[in-house]
Amino acid sequence: MTILDRTPAALVRDLWKASRPLSLSLALYATGVPAALAFRDGILGPSAGSRGWLLLALVTAAGLAIQGATNFINDFFECGQKAAAPSTRFVRFLGKEREAFSVLVFLAGLACFGLAGLIGLYLVATGSPHLLWVGALGLVGGYGYTGEPVVYKRFALGTVLSFILMGPLMNLGAWLGYGGALSWKPVLLSLPVSLLVPAMMLSNEIRDTDHDRALGVRTLTVLLGRPAGLRLYEGLLVVAFALALLLPLAGSVPKGALAALAAAPLALRARARVAAARRDAIPATNILHLSFGALWIAGIALG
Repeated sequence: MTILDRTPAALVRDLWKASRPLSLSLALYATGVPAALAFRDGILGPSAGSRGWLLLALVTAAGLAIQGATNFINDFFECGQKAAAPSTRFVRFLGKEREAFSVLVFLAGLACFGLAGLIGLYLVATGSPHLLWVGALGLVGGYGYTGEPVVYKRFALGTVLSFILMGPLMNLGAWLGYGGALSWKPVLLSLPVSLLVPAMMLSNEIRDTDHDRALGVRTLTVLLGRPAGLRLYEGLLVVAFALALLLPLAGSVPKGALAALAAAPLALRARARVAAARRDAIPATNILHLSFGALWIAGIALG
C-alpha cells in the first residue's frame, strides 16, 4: 500500500524530517527555563498538584506545536522536501501546481498552529488574559517567517525575530501559561539560552552567505557581510556565557546554574567551525545550544 507515492513508513519518515526534530529543542528550552523558574517559585511542583502537571504538559505541547508548525510552513514555501522521494501526484494549491506531499506538509503546519491555538485559548480562559496577545504574536510570527505573503526573512529579519519569538516571547508566554504573573523575570533569566537561538540562525547564514547572495536572499549576514556576521555570532556567545556567570553570582538564579559554563569548550568548537564556514557549523552550534540549555535548566531546577 502506498500513500502519496510513499509507503506508510516513508510517509511518517518524511513528515518527521519536515518537522526538523532537532530544532524542536528551541521550543523545549523556551518552555523549560520558565518551568524551572516556576518550580523554584512553587508555581509548579508538589504544591500545584495535578493541575501543575497538566499545565506543564499543555504549555510544552503548545511550544512544540508552534515550532513544528513554523518548520512545516518553512519546508513548504522554501525547501520543498528536496531530500524526500519525488512524487508523481500533483494538485493545484495556492495558485500553483504542487506535489501532493508538499500540500500535506503545509496542512500539517496549519494543524500544529491550530493545536497551539486551542491550547492557548484554554490557558487564557483558565489563567492569564495577557497570554492572548503573547500567543497571537507567536502564531503570526511563526507563520510569517517564510509564509506568504509576509516572509519577513526576505527583509533580513529572520535572525532578529527568531530571537524575539523563540526567546523573550515564548519564555514569557510559557511563564504566564504556568500561572506566573506578568513580569520581566522569565525574560531576563532566560536570556543566556535565548541568545543562542539567533546564534544558531547565524551559523547557517554565515555558511551560506555566498549562496544566499547569489539567489538574492537578504539574510542579515548577506546585508552586513560575513565578517560582521561572525563578529555578531561571537558576541552572542560571549554575552550568553557572561550572563550565565553573572546571574547566578548576583543571586538571580541558584548557583547550580553555573554548570552551564561547562559548555564553554563546545562554544569554542562551534565558533571555529562557523568561522571556517564548515558544513558541520550548524550541528556544532545546535549541540552547544542543547548542552548549555540543559545545564542551565537543570541548574535552576535542582540548584
